[in-house]
Amino acid sequence: MKTNLIFLLICCSLFTYAQKRSTLVIGKVTGENGLTLSKATVYNEQTNQGTVSDSLGTFILRIPKATVQLRFSYIGYETQYVSIQPTTNDTLFLEVSLKLQIEEIGNVEVNSSSIVRVYYKKSTNIIDFEFYENNVVLLLNEGNHHYIRLVNDYDSALTELQVSEKSRELYADCYGKILLIEKDSVFPIRFFPSFIEQQAGYSFKTFEKTVKPCQTVTSSSIVTAKYGLHNQGLAYFIVDQTSQKQKLLHLILDKESTVSINDYVSQNLAGYNEQVVSSTTKDRIANGNIRTRQRNYDFYKLVLSRPIYNPIFNIRDSLFLFDHLLETVNIYSSNGKICRTFPVNYHKDKYWRQLILKDYATDKVFIVFKEKTRIQLKQLNLQNGKLSKGFLLESHNFPKKIKVKDGSVYYLYQNNNGQNPTKLIYKQTIDL
Repeated sequence: MKTNLIFLLICCSLFTYAQKRSTLVIGKVTGENGLTLSKATVYNEQTNQGTVSDSLGTFILRIPKATVQLRFSYIGYETQYVSIQPTTNDTLFLEVSLKLQIEEIGNVEVNSSSIVRVYYKKSTNIIDFEFYENNVVLLLNEGNHHYIRLVNDYDSALTELQVSEKSRELYADCYGKILLIEKDSVFPIRFFPSFIEQQAGYSFKTFEKTVKPCQTVTSSSIVTAKYGLHNQGLAYFIVDQTSQKQKLLHLILDKESTVSINDYVSQNLAGYNEQVVSSTTKDRIANGNIRTRQRNYDFYKLVLSRPIYNPIFNIRDSLFLFDHLLETVNIYSSNGKICRTFPVNYHKDKYWRQLILKDYATDKVFIVFKEKTRIQLKQLNLQNGKLSKGFLLESHNFPKKIKVKDGSVYYLYQNNNGQNPTKLIYKQTIDL
């Protein structure tokens, strides 16, 4: 008992000492005109620690009593750095207002192209879309009802199905089949010439375990993916469709990031249980320790544990695997035999959006960049890794869910005109 008491006193002393050598920064992040910015990132570059703002734009971060530079960032806004000098105060209040990014096209070739609204119907909000054969599948809502609607490129609806208002998104699996995703359930969708059928569903956990890992399919194999610790490792496996034998195709591991994130977790999230901070603990959320650890967890989930991006595509029955850690693209045969590699360096460009698109019809590959608020596509030469001149997406800033089919870019765009903002679907022809 005496030993436990001594240990407790030592811990309290150390905690008090640490408190005296640090400052608690309480602040708020806003945009222009005082707009609240939720999930803005606040990062201490000296200690590699950070947090994110809550739904009110507020944040709490403990910093050492030394010269500290905090980095504030939010999508669509200019990154701002705030230098904080040593202070004797235990608490510091800070309000940061971020500026909208100004469009600077710079040395980019702008090609004129027609902007076409793929589907037009008054009071229709497009929630999501996917491609099915030569047509576009829309998940949309009209009034109080949700629909899956199959349309062609000529703005004509071919057939539709009313679905649950719980419907959140569409997903195309590795076989090209369309799935309807709700919060807790997933439903396969089948298309017939005159109607659409929603088949029996299964749980979202089953989807994440059995469907989502499948990346692509060749004439002889199935390729699956599995992420490692903190999503900083990625293993690709190839399964022979005849024998069902599985072997490792390629392993990518960012050891440096894994070690760094491990340090962050051990220092800020040791013993943390996400389930504890639930609706039943809202009365305790005012406790500074709980709020700080919740924000530390949000920072871990939203920023630090973001999955490394190294996609794989089936192009003319060959596998093209993009290994950005080794700065190469590996090309495998349909059964997983390495054929050749070529170097790439686009991933070093600060404007790269960590997105690569494959044209569903032509198998051309495009690297996506975002300079300020504008999206630019450059075609990747699959022989030598060089990029073409850029195609700049016109008129629409911050497009959502960009896809390419048959030489055109399809995307969702938020229309904020009028009292009821809606998402619309557009396409632009790629002119390189």
